[in-house]
Amino acid sequence: MKQRKMLVPFLASFAVLAACEGSPDRLPLAPDAPLEARQDAILEKMVPFKGSGTWQAVAFSEPDFENMEIEITVETEGTATHLGRFESVWTARYSFILVNGDLIPTEYLSHSTIYTAANGDELYTGGCVDKGTEYFPEEDGLSFFMTGVSIVGGTGRFEGAEGYYDFLVKATEGLPFPGGTWELEGEISTVGSTRGGR
Repeated sequence: MKQRKMLVPFLASFAVLAACEGSPDRLPLAPDAPLEARQDAILEKMVPFKGSGTWQAVAFSEPDFENMEIEITVETEGTATHLGRFESVWTARYSFILVNGDLIPTEYLSHSTIYTAANGDELYTGGCVDKGTEYFPEEDGLSFFMTGVSIVGGTGRFEGAEGYYDFLVKATEGLPFPGGTWELEGEISTVGSTRGGR
């Protein structure tokens, strides 16, 4: 296994810890609205959110040997409902082990993602291991399934967007984490039409 050169990602990550603290499948409720009305409003706002595409690991941070953690920057591209064609930057934190001097990422801990639509609108998401992650082997790599990734706003038509999705990631080109495919499915609050005409 080749020794990987560790690079420091320069992307500023968004508040993934805040995304991990709340329930990803419930929107904030207006404090003065009756509970039944608030629940109906939540159900009406949510629409399906699905997508698929490819990913490529592009940078590894300097390892944190005290906590045995590393940050990995991943670039993705694909298509998704409400986003259309897009590119994204996924910044994830993993635990790691050393095997014969090689650093091997092991357990996913948390991540934040910036999805950028063709017109420049951005959608922000984040997740963490507490929401649930399952790993399983593939013939040519490793897959993992993340549940409850939170949608935590954005710009343009995604300003104030909320929701969640489940994320299936397949490493189809070997290990550790060089690239592969992904799929997502969940719900997002209605975008554009209720955001000041965006």
